[in-house]
Amino acid sequence: MAQGEKIDTNLLIKGLLILGGGLLGLKIINTVLQGLGLKKTDDEIQIDNAIKENYSGALEAFNPEYYLQAKASGKTIRDISAESQQIVKSSIYNCIGYVYDNPQKCLAAFTTNLKYKTQVSVVSHSFVNAYGESMLGYLTDRLDTASQKAVLNQILEYVKNLPSGISK
Repeated sequence: MAQGEKIDTNLLIKGLLILGGGLLGLKIINTVLQGLGLKKTDDEIQIDNAIKENYSGALEAFNPEYYLQAKASGKTIRDISAESQQIVKSSIYNCIGYVYDNPQKCLAAFTTNLKYKTQVSVVSHSFVNAYGESMLGYLTDRLDTASQKAVLNQILEYVKNLPSGISK
């Protein structure tokens, strides 16, 4: 600045107020969008990334063909009784309701009854035959809120880490 020039304080104050108001407005808009579910929070983004990672690891177990292919090749599989299949598939189907969802019931159906990937595959096969849609698709489509997605991730991680249940 040249000697003798003064800083216009009114202009500086106005500029700072405009900048501060703009940042505050962006923060308010961001909060409103997150509240309306139109923008994901950092936690939701982390859960979505974890689901993607666990989804690919659990995918083969949810495939109804997984256990059928093993049986067709002459291998022995860890099966699940028809009665247990009925209980598990009904529990999974009924954990999602028209008014109220109980994702913990879905998680419990997996953790208490299914100990091998082949058992998940058998129940998936039974689920498709009974309800006309894949069990994995049913869960991923309907467990859609942030807290439900956290439970979906637990289910996928549990299934991903199960032993195969296929032996020679």
